[in-house]
Amino acid sequence: ADLLPDNTAKGLGLLHGIFGIGGFALPLVLHGLLKTMSWHSVCLLLGAFCLILIFQFSLFTGLVKKEKWFPDELEKPSGLAQMKSFFKDSYFFLLIICMFFGAASQNGIIVWTVRYVSTSLKSLESAPICLSVFWIASTISRIFAPYLPFCPTEIIAKGAVLSGIAWGIGILSETPGGVMAACIAAGLAS
Repeated sequence: ADLLPDNTAKGLGLLHGIFGIGGFALPLVLHGLLKTMSWHSVCLLLGAFCLILIFQFSLFTGLVKKEKWFPDELEKPSGLAQMKSFFKDSYFFLLIICMFFGAASQNGIIVWTVRYVSTSLKSLESAPICLSVFWIASTISRIFAPYLPFCPTEIIAKGAVLSGIAWGIGILSETPGGVMAACIAAGLAS
């Protein structure tokens, strides 16, 4: 947010999208490495890679301090009175409910999709692919959602409706391909 104060939503969408790409790509890379290397060697390689990232981050933050990318005056820390007013705010309970249902739906998709496709539809091969295409579509959604001509609440509301319709059609199709299409549509709408 501090690096892109005028385009925070786009910056966070891009950051989340890159995280999603990494979350999808790394298991594929590791799978390939484990075909030719031992677990121990792969862990050492990942450790070295993490050290490189830490070194890169420390260099970057040093450059940031020199260039004054961040404001001189940071946000003031919250006091106890401000925290109490936040918890008493009428929207706090609504926020908690939204967070609960958001987490429940994502976890439900993760667990339910794999289980439904593998056990009910008896397609063990399609189950992990359904989950992967959902995450790929969600990643694409995170990158491009800030560019949509709607306010964030409209994006969330319309996305929820479209996801519900997609899941309904996917389940009614009773086919792995229908569920896979629902995963793509729901991921893009999320």
